[in-house]
Amino acid sequence: MPMDKTAISVRSLGFDEKAEYRAYWLSRSPAERISAVEELRKEIWGPDYESQYRLPRTAEAIRVLRR
Repeated sequence: MPMDKTAISVRSLGFDEKAEYRAYWLSRSPAERISAVEELRKEIWGPDYESQYRLPRTAEAIRVLRR
C-alpha cells in the first residue's frame, strides 16, 4: 500500500532533535539500520518496489586527450 503523503507534515529538526535521532541510529546495529532503509524504500516505491531494486546502469565511452 503506497504511503498517504497527505497525512505527513514536513519540518526542520532542531539541534537537540538531530542529536537525539543521531544517538538513536548510532545505537542500532548496522543490520537494523539497513532494514529501516529498506522499509522506507518500500514505502516510497510502493508496489513496484521489487522491480526497481537497482539503480540503472549505463556505460559511456569517453575519449582521453593526451597532451
